[in-house]
Amino acid sequence: MPDKVQITINGSSEALLPPERGEVSLRISDSGLDPTIVAGDVRRAAKEVRTLIEDLATRDYVPSKDDTNMSTTASSASEQAPAKTVTKFTSTTLATRSYMVSEDADSDVDSIDERDKKKKKKKVRKHEATVRMTADFFDFTALGRFTTSMADRPLVAVEGVKWSLTKPTQRVLRNTAIGDAYAAAVEKANAFAKAMGRETVVPLEISSLHDGMRAQYGNAMAPRGVRMRKMAAPVEDDDVSPMPQDVAYEITCQVTFECR
Repeated sequence: MPDKVQITINGSSEALLPPERGEVSLRISDSGLDPTIVAGDVRRAAKEVRTLIEDLATRDYVPSKDDTNMSTTASSASEQAPAKTVTKFTSTTLATRSYMVSEDADSDVDSIDERDKKKKKKKVRKHEATVRMTADFFDFTALGRFTTSMADRPLVAVEGVKWSLTKPTQRVLRNTAIGDAYAAAVEKANAFAKAMGRETVVPLEISSLHDGMRAQYGNAMAPRGVRMRKMAAPVEDDDVSPMPQDVAYEITCQVTFECR
């Protein structure tokens, strides 16, 4: 066997941290035969929701002693004060569309057979209006209460929550994953070297095969009466709270070593 042998090893890592932000996605929509009524109802509902979000965006977030919503990394500490309950929000303009549907004509159903029913079906045009909003929550307890209130609000659907980290904490998580992936590659390289009777491995080249943040999404709505794991301070028993999910950074590196 030659004095020096080259081996190429892959190392992988997944680093996790609790989320620091929860972005709620909302859809305010309605449909009906009168486009003016449909659009007006959606505009009013959207205005009410936006007013609630704007109010939350003015409120300072004051963590409780039991608050576990925050990541405990050093880089995020500087961002913890002051902060608002909602750090940012977005809203689309009113979007409309129309489409044709079949509806039964008024008739005495007892006097006609199924074939006559089909003949009496008529086409009508329905109209739909939609506004979409997002709200980025710093306060997860407030997020839970907000989704609960939206569950009871007409025309409003909570489509889900995207969990994320602030950019400084993302960098901390990335660097942790990179270090762990390289350490995994070195550990495997040493095992190969030992199997070949070698004592030393020297890295010659490294490349990244996969590198990125894995987005975490959750359905914010749950059936009434179903108890979910609570976040931070306890809230009402019928609270429809989303369950925070750790944010993951995944990386796979490839390292070429020289075994001596």
